[in-house]
Amino acid sequence: MKTLLLVLCGFIGSTALVSGILLVMYPDGSLLQLPMALLANTHFTNYQVPGIILAGVVGSTNLAAMLYGIHKSRQAINWSLAGGTVLTCWIIIQMLLLRMISWQQLVCLVIGLCIILAALQLKGKQLI
Repeated sequence: MKTLLLVLCGFIGSTALVSGILLVMYPDGSLLQLPMALLANTHFTNYQVPGIILAGVVGSTNLAAMLYGIHKSRQAINWSLAGGTVLTCWIIIQMLLLRMISWQQLVCLVIGLCIILAALQLKGKQLI
């Protein structure tokens, strides 16, 4: 279970960090082939702020969880729980703001929920 948590947090952390950085560097979304029309129902005029949030919050939290897990820190489970929660909230807010649901969002939502459930299961074992 710990290995699965490391892999999921590492995958989400690295993809969120890279995607966020690319959105900050190319705020028109062109590099990731994101049309500006996606932002029509939001308060954002470009992808720069979402990129900062994606890299700075979603990416860094999940990468921290992975690093704590690699170093077998007792904080790894708490960071994983935070990372899964941040990812799940990010995706739900994204779905609401964009007023659409894609298969990529659903995959990320499932991964976020899996991270939360795995972390809670390991946290329960840690308390016993």
